[in-house]
Amino acid sequence: MMDSIFKAIAAVFSWLGKRSDARNRPDVVRAERQKNEEAWKADVRDDIAKRRTDDVRKHIAPVVAFLAILLVSCSTVSPEVVVPTEAGWDGGEQTSGLLGWTSDGWAILTSNALDRYQALARKYGDRFVPPLDPFSGIRFLDFEEREDLHLLDPEHLEKFVQMSRWARDEASE
Repeated sequence: MMDSIFKAIAAVFSWLGKRSDARNRPDVVRAERQKNEEAWKADVRDDIAKRRTDDVRKHIAPVVAFLAILLVSCSTVSPEVVVPTEAGWDGGEQTSGLLGWTSDGWAILTSNALDRYQALARKYGDRFVPPLDPFSGIRFLDFEEREDLHLLDPEHLEKFVQMSRWARDEASE
């Protein structure tokens, strides 16, 4: 009985040897390598295609998001230019700071209007010949009821109007 077991084991080993010899023949090995190489190439191609898609998605998504934000945030709505049709408010009164005139043609201004005149004279005073001094043409008054009133001579009032026009034109550009 042992003999038959050994014969069976020998037969299995013999079959495995023949099978191994058949698999290791040069033409079979070449065919197996070619098959494996083609499968490997197909896997590499699929992997490259997947990576390209992943890379494209990874790099394009932030660019698309940036462009979308850029396009949405850059749409500027510009308001229409406002052309003043009435006097501005100064101290609760719609006078633009010009309260009236004296009998000899001097303008009566509030302190706010005088501050605007001086700021404009500092900014645009060099455009006049001779250059305009922010304190020229002003008379400081001391009224009992209102201490914030000042006088501006007609020549400097004309320059005040011109400088206001320049400032408005510059703001509308």
